Amino acid sequence: VDDAEEEIAGKAVEMNSGLLQMCGDCEMPVDRLVDKLLLSMQSRGGSMTLRTVCLQWMWKLLDKSKDSMLRRYTLDRLFDPMFEILRHTDDEVVMAALEVLARILDGRIRDQDNFAPKEGADLFF
Repeated sequence: VDDAEEEIAGKAVEMNSGLLQMCGDCEMPVDRLVDKLLLSMQSRGGSMTLRTVCLQWMWKLLDKSKDSMLRRYTLDRLFDPMFEILRHTDDEVVMAALEVLARILDGRIRDQDNFAPKEGADLFF
């Protein structure tokens, strides 16, 4: 990677951070965004930076659209790609994946605190 490519990548990350901040209170089309994020994360030529950015967007979606993100349909689509990322050697992307998974688990546990679970009930059902 030459200096020009690094500069472009740095500007892209900077722009992404700005977009994440701008979307603080806006309504997000969760299913369409998840579709695009999953495609980007699973692309063969995708960089670790791209995967990390996708995970940052998933974090944002979990923060702003928790109910939509924690639906069984959405979780079923997320888990395989997330666990695949955990196999990478890049610490930053693995940490981002772990943070998103922890956020999912935290959201599910908080939802379950609102009612008494059946004995032996699976956390994700």
